[in-house]
Amino acid sequence: GNVSAKGLVDLLEIVKGIFTKPVTTIKEYSTKENFGFACIALLVNAIISGLFMYCYVKEGTNAVGSIFGYGSLVTANINVSFVEILLQGMLFMLVGFVVSAGMIYLLAGPLFKSNMDFKKVISLTGVCSIFTLITTLIAIIFVFISIKLATILLLVAGAFYFTYLYHG
Repeated sequence: GNVSAKGLVDLLEIVKGIFTKPVTTIKEYSTKENFGFACIALLVNAIISGLFMYCYVKEGTNAVGSIFGYGSLVTANINVSFVEILLQGMLFMLVGFVVSAGMIYLLAGPLFKSNMDFKKVISLTGVCSIFTLITTLIAIIFVFISIKLATILLLVAGAFYFTYLYHG
């Protein structure tokens, strides 16, 4: 009970802070103690990213059909597997998070002479992923309005994510 309530309060503080004072928020919550929270954030982010990929592929397929004048006649024959795309999107994001965490862990020590352990690096990645999680949720809505806008939003979010990692 108390742990989950604290986790919810922390999540709300991170969400607010990641937009208002990102560097302070990242430094405050990127601790070994937040390792479990970070792992959950990364997993939820991967699921949301998988959902985004499905919506993106589904809408993109429909858009291509309408551009060429085929409409639903052709796109109905293209089977977009929800589970397959969800799992591929999740795997893609999880691998991306692990690679970025691994790069930070391997480079932070020798390059920046910092004392980073892997749990702290995962916490940093998880806290920074909260921004990406929120923007991906918004991008899911944008996919149904404009695929171009959704793509631009995710590119900008990606740039912010890497900037936040750098500052963290």
